[in-house]
Amino acid sequence: MKRNVKILYWAIFILFVQFCNGQNGDVPNSADENNFTILTWGLYDSAINNAREVVAKKWKIEFKIVGACMVPKQIRDSALINNKIAYSNIEKKYGKNWRDEFEKEVTIELEKQQIVTGIVNRLGFIKKKEKIMRSEGNGLHYKMIPIDSTDVYFVFVRGWAHVNGEAEWVTFYKMKVNYKTKKVKVISDQIEN
Repeated sequence: MKRNVKILYWAIFILFVQFCNGQNGDVPNSADENNFTILTWGLYDSAINNAREVVAKKWKIEFKIVGACMVPKQIRDSALINNKIAYSNIEKKYGKNWRDEFEKEVTIELEKQQIVTGIVNRLGFIKKKEKIMRSEGNGLHYKMIPIDSTDVYFVFVRGWAHVNGEAEWVTFYKMKVNYKTKKVKVISDQIEN
């Protein structure tokens, strides 16, 4: 058992190092006037990034992570060149104040998602699962997708689990949550990877 824990910690460490040094080779054509892809790096904040993804989809802007903790100068420089062009293209489409408007929408979306998070966190089975996850050195993470023109979100409750003896990132629960009525409908409680 002790050996398995050591192996798990090393596996997580290796994944962390790969993530910190990772990059996605699928980079947009910077010179394209339809380039609305913003390349990012740094530590990933799932709450703010989830809200940003929702708003970006509506605006037809894409954020691509090209690195995390440590980004080589070449990648950072390439990303900055790409972003300068992307920002210019976005400004042509949405105007000079696009960033302020975009961030205002992100803030509103984040507030809604924080309400959904509060609703989900109060569920008994979530409290129980979170306690188990914390005892293993992990936690639950939520991916939220709003259902257009409603007050309802699809919520995917995710985290690390042992599947067939391997540590895998999985979805524990899928549910629909109405952030105004606070109603929750569990769609699935089957682990999916």
